[in-house]
Amino acid sequence: TNLNATFQMSQTVFTQAMQPGTTQAGSTEDSRPASAIVNVLMDTYSGFPLMAHSGAARAAVENLTKSLAHEWAEHGVRVNAISPGVIASRGLETYDPEFKQQVFEMRRYAMANRLGTEAETAAGICFLLSPAAAYITGETLRIDGGSSLYRPHYPPRDHDRLPPFDDG
Repeated sequence: TNLNATFQMSQTVFTQAMQPGTTQAGSTEDSRPASAIVNVLMDTYSGFPLMAHSGAARAAVENLTKSLAHEWAEHGVRVNAISPGVIASRGLETYDPEFKQQVFEMRRYAMANRLGTEAETAAGICFLLSPAAAYITGETLRIDGGSSLYRPHYPPRDHDRLPPFDDG
């Protein structure tokens, strides 16, 4: 689902709204505005033990992102991705307390010393879709509080100096 659905959705949006031939009626040149697609991955940079199938599919989505960015740039389409770390989402409420505690403890691996928020993830997507990201394509934005920097010999220190963004 992770790879096939991403490919099929991207292809459908491109062919129905972004590819040549979808110009304004009567126009002889392509007057469509630049477009953008943002794919959503997960933090797979150190593998994804016990979920290798999902990690492999998301790694393939990252490659798909780069490939489509290359192929569709000439049509005015930027393709990027985000890679969230551990996010304190509303979905966590559906899990048992012991599992939620294990997830919360994962904050120790982030330089921010906390979990990310849904608002921070959404802000990354909005940025990549915005004109401010006009010169960015084929890239993956890590929204992980610096957890990809974690090293056991120099672990993050406890602090509260990087507070969460909350848009609501």
